[in-house]
Amino acid sequence: MIFLDSPRKRLFVFFLAATALAIRISYIYRHYDPLVGDGRSYQACAEHFLQGKWLDHNFTCSGHPPGFAALLALEYAALGTHCAVGIACNLLITLAGIWMAGLLAKELAGEKAGWIALILSVVYYDSIRDGQILLADPAFNFLLAAGTLFLLRSREDQDWAAGTILLGLSSWFRAITEPLILWLPAWIFFREGCGIRSLKKSAFCFLLFLLSLSPAIIRNSLTHHHLVGVATDGGITFWPSNYAGSKGDWNLAGVPTQDPRFLALPEWQRDQAYYREGFKSLAQQPLSRIMKREVFKIFGMLYPFLPEYDYSFVFCLPFFLLALLRPLFSKHQEKTSWGPIYLMVLNSIFVTLLFNGYPHARTPLNWIILAVSGVGLEAAWNMAHCRLWIWVWGIFNLALWSTSEPLRLWLKAALKY
Repeated sequence: MIFLDSPRKRLFVFFLAATALAIRISYIYRHYDPLVGDGRSYQACAEHFLQGKWLDHNFTCSGHPPGFAALLALEYAALGTHCAVGIACNLLITLAGIWMAGLLAKELAGEKAGWIALILSVVYYDSIRDGQILLADPAFNFLLAAGTLFLLRSREDQDWAAGTILLGLSSWFRAITEPLILWLPAWIFFREGCGIRSLKKSAFCFLLFLLSLSPAIIRNSLTHHHLVGVATDGGITFWPSNYAGSKGDWNLAGVPTQDPRFLALPEWQRDQAYYREGFKSLAQQPLSRIMKREVFKIFGMLYPFLPEYDYSFVFCLPFFLLALLRPLFSKHQEKTSWGPIYLMVLNSIFVTLLFNGYPHARTPLNWIILAVSGVGLEAAWNMAHCRLWIWVWGIFNLALWSTSEPLRLWLKAALKY
């Protein structure tokens, strides 16, 4: 098995796993607060499922995709109804995600890049920070990375079929992979040569993806007695992120989402009404305003503060960009083999431009960012003149991390418009 084919490697993997576990347990111990934000709604929904009320339309249980609440309910049924159970299971899934980052990097550029990605993943702050909250991100990130890995290995039909199924299942946890039901068949069609055979493969991919996410759609549709997607929180994200006064972030205070005329509607109709209001607002705005907001959304996705300085993401960013851009200027075969990576990155950018840009928007790409950064860091290290600059860049980021608050306040003020 990769990374485990010698006693020395097995010992080092054990050391990395123990270090990753110790760092995350320490952080959770100091910041344990599982029911912050979305954590509270996931917990409430899981408790609702535990009571057997899978289709009770009197409880708003469709705002988020139902996958994580269902997983949480199964964990509670097996191990006891306590938030710590969900946190512990998320921690184990995160460790599996770290492994997945190494496998992705190895698939892209060899075992050395895989080891680098593993080491980076152990200390990657964004995968540590959210560990104390009940969130769908660990399970979603794992499925996204696993699906991407199968697509990278898709020399055989069963590989891309398995990748398609895993990506479809990821939509049960976060709806941002739903657009892949269009992008993935299109990629397969062009990759296979745009012929009749590729059209059949593309159509089969579409049906397979639809079949994979259909249980979540069926559950929500039966709940609301109307065809509903995997989640009903798209509208309340879209409108506050695109109204005239929006700066590309999600600002509920800027729009009257709590107006009685909306609250009186059923959940799925309210979601549609929010979308209509958002598109109506966009139609009344000048194109320059919209374009400016879209630029801010991209910068929001790359924003280095969470609000703490995300030293690990900033350290990885130049190596991520180096590895991501190199195949574009290389031979055709390399561009083709990186297709699934480009597909996931472009899908994430598409969702960010459609909704809002903020640092958490890059979280779904955590393991892909780390895998690609491992490839880029290896490439940079192989350039002898870059090695000193890698050390300087790392030390600079650690120094900036310890004195970053004045920079954060200055940058926040500079980005206002």
